[in-house]
Amino acid sequence: MPTRLLRAASLMLVAAAIAACGGDSDPSPADSLQQQVEALFPAGATRDQAVALAGQVTTAAGAGDDAAAQVGVFDLAELTFAEFYAGRLLPAAAQQPAAIDALLTDAFDLAGLPDPGLQGAHFTDEGLLAVVRAAGGTFATATRRAGIEIPVDAVPQTALLALRRLSDSSQYAPREGPLPTDLDQYPLFYDFSFVPEIELTADAIIGICQFADPASAYYPADGIFARLQLAHPDPADRSVIELLPRADASFLDCDGTTASARGLMSLRRVGIGGRVRKFSPFAAVDDGEVTLPNGLIEPVGYRSFTDSPFNGVSLPAYFHLEDWEDGLVNTPGVTPSSTSTGGSFPGFEDSVDGDDGAVNGTCTKTTGRCNSGFAGGQISFVFEVEALGALPTHVGIAWTDGGTGTDVTFEAYDAANTLIGTRTVPQLGDNSNLGTVEEDRFFGVVASGGVRRIVMRNTSGGIEVDHLQYRR
Repeated sequence: MPTRLLRAASLMLVAAAIAACGGDSDPSPADSLQQQVEALFPAGATRDQAVALAGQVTTAAGAGDDAAAQVGVFDLAELTFAEFYAGRLLPAAAQQPAAIDALLTDAFDLAGLPDPGLQGAHFTDEGLLAVVRAAGGTFATATRRAGIEIPVDAVPQTALLALRRLSDSSQYAPREGPLPTDLDQYPLFYDFSFVPEIELTADAIIGICQFADPASAYYPADGIFARLQLAHPDPADRSVIELLPRADASFLDCDGTTASARGLMSLRRVGIGGRVRKFSPFAAVDDGEVTLPNGLIEPVGYRSFTDSPFNGVSLPAYFHLEDWEDGLVNTPGVTPSSTSTGGSFPGFEDSVDGDDGAVNGTCTKTTGRCNSGFAGGQISFVFEVEALGALPTHVGIAWTDGGTGTDVTFEAYDAANTLIGTRTVPQLGDNSNLGTVEEDRFFGVVASGGVRRIVMRNTSGGIEVDHLQYRR
């Protein structure tokens, strides 16, 4: 509901409260705030506390002491939000947003603060209202699909944080959105704002979830998801968008999973985080290029190179992709621990879906066979600096098959052959060895100092891999 409609509704509530008190004349600011508080809070200690804060605001404002009035305003707002989220306010639930908006609009005005401009969307499970102080903290919607992590002493003054979800699929076509850009935009879309408007003195991390249903036209495929960055209009020039450096947003809960069509396996689809100091509407955008940080890459579903997190990375030295389609490992500068192929077992090979030219749930060729690398439960690849000129900084591989319910582990080693890290996906193997693709996963690593060796292994069954890719 637009603010002006909230305001009209709230005035009706206040008028009713005043009439109940028998008053015919316009109330004073102090009486008005007190009457609004009494219309919101049930009788008791909390109402008494709220009435006292309203009195503090009006007394300080009448004395021209905006600083003291603002202290009272934010204390009153914080108390009001706490009682709202606890379900302890008096009006019917549908009337509470209007009444709170009216109270805070008047209180902020008395204290010399801008109108908070609260809307109905701020009061839903997809919205958030909070007072942020010097202690900072993590603030998230009830659904945990959006939120912000603010470090200590990052806010230059106490402020009201208002977060609301914006329209997405009901208003925008796929890959369109609220930001002034030609880049593809992927919902969810959220507006973050502070009242008064502030710029943080240190980076906060905001996080937003994206659509998690692969059947949705708004769903970013894994390869696109790996490229997404949060962006927003620069408050200094809203015709220009600012791309945020990507950051971990583990405080989100993005509805859990992307599930295979067979229901055999699900992987958590995490949301996108970004570092920010200024605020406006935010969306995830795809600028077609990727800069990946050092470290292991979160495993993602893999049907073709389009799904690779390396798709879009621009590196000048070299890029090689081994797909085993000729039955050999013959890209330069790499030695496998096994030269066996899945094609050695006709009918049981498990190649990447798109190696026949179509991503359609199976790899089947009219001439020849789809192929993959094979080993007895573990396979490793060693990169040769002499042949390549320099070790690759980006290395990845698609795991395509193993034993039923097998755990799958990826290891990466740096230029000194020291372990960079290990990533395990439990119970990844399905119950088929007939080339199914829903279980296929990309594992990878980025190391600016170079990658010497990677290892893939299963806890049961043989192992098949495909699309070894390495670049610098």
